[in-house]
Amino acid sequence: MKRLGQIAFAMVLLSACSRNTTNTGQDAATAFAKYPASEGKTLFQEKCSRCHKYRMPETRTTEAWVPIMNRMARKAKLNDAQKASVLAFVQEHSKKS
Repeated sequence: MKRLGQIAFAMVLLSACSRNTTNTGQDAATAFAKYPASEGKTLFQEKCSRCHKYRMPETRTTEAWVPIMNRMARKAKLNDAQKASVLAFVQEHSKKS
């Protein structure tokens, strides 16, 4: 019984750590509805969900998004214009430093 309690606690803890992420589907549609339509938003939703859950723009500062985009744009196969659009989107809605 003690082991079951430990497992339940670990599951609650892990779910709390991931509350600033969202998957595709209804959760993503709801989470992203607050942002106005833009090419950067569309690309972010389409490309980033292929490999992992989204990190909402406000979870990072404007400055923190630059190295993330430099690394992830290659993996997402974004061209320079697409990378600039996504970076503009996340920076516009990022946490202010």
